Amino acid sequence: MQCLVTGSTGLLGNNVVRQLLAAGKSVRVLARPTSDPRPLAGLDVEIAAGDVRDVESIRQACQGIQSVIHAAGHVHIGWQQAEVHGAINVEGTRHVALAAREAGAKLVHVSTVNALGLGRLEQPADEETGLPGIVPVP
Repeated sequence: MQCLVTGSTGLLGNNVVRQLLAAGKSVRVLARPTSDPRPLAGLDVEIAAGDVRDVESIRQACQGIQSVIHAAGHVHIGWQQAEVHGAINVEGTRHVALAAREAGAKLVHVSTVNALGLGRLEQPADEETGLPGIVPVP
């Protein structure tokens, strides 16, 4: 089974790639041309150049793939980079999901705590909650 992994040069994605390889899986990774190549050095992976913000590069990377593990994301504490968060974590994820569906591939999406609003012990957060005035709720 061939699997595509996004976020393969990051901590989580790179460890997922290594686990898949150890299990004998064939792995293709999506990597931005500007990404540090060292995390992939020496790994038997096919590298597809692209970016989750570029829908066509995702479509091409998904060709012939049976499963996609989407671990790419922009992580930054605070709200100063909301546009980058949206472009990568929301629209990029949408691109990956649509391309996986078009390819007939199964999708595993790894998300971040930033997908949740802030909660309290007596009122845990989920994707639909936020504390007014603290976290913007769309």
